[in-house]
Amino acid sequence: FGAVLLPIAFKMVSVPLLISILAVLFLTDFLDGKLSRFWKVRTVGGSLLDPLGDKMLAISCMIALLFDHSFLWALLFLEMLIIGLNLYRTLSGEVVRVSFIGKTKTWLLSIALIMGAINVFNPHILNDLVGIFGIKIEVLTITSEIVFSGVMCAIGSEVVTFVAYLKESLEYNKNRKTQKKKFRSLKDIIKVLFDEERYFEDKDKPLIEIISVK
Repeated sequence: FGAVLLPIAFKMVSVPLLISILAVLFLTDFLDGKLSRFWKVRTVGGSLLDPLGDKMLAISCMIALLFDHSFLWALLFLEMLIIGLNLYRTLSGEVVRVSFIGKTKTWLLSIALIMGAINVFNPHILNDLVGIFGIKIEVLTITSEIVFSGVMCAIGSEVVTFVAYLKESLEYNKNRKTQKKKFRSLKDIIKVLFDEERYFEDKDKPLIEIISVK
């Protein structure tokens, strides 16, 4: 819910409040896995919602920054393309796992968005932080050109990631046997996805197999 409201917050609230909201959102992303392992509460549905929340937060940040950095449209398009491809792969019965390429893409995307946000709110903030130690410099100013370079690197990683995922998908579909599936009711799908007792039984299964009737 915080990710959905973030673009509005970018324009409606003060910078300190916005930073506080972002800190809370990123903190919840860090804590959910920790609390899940501490309380030993795990479900397949939860493991699906976790990366979905990350994607929503990244997309929300991109949308919020589009007002000031229009070239983020290309990054947003590619991210949506990858989400669509992974959704298709999941519904095709493929087990989609996070790869090194995917993690690298996520890091570059995050860095580009952070630089974009710094440029919008205070391009000199890194210089100011160094100035706390009595050092006066201007070389750490986050200009629009630097943001553009960061976005271009992120776009490159998005393209590489999409091609890699597409190759995996084509290879999988080439070898798989097509079989018509009958899906469970929505009530039953929610029940099996969020059943703690089924976690270890279902965690390595394709999602399509979990939500369909045998």
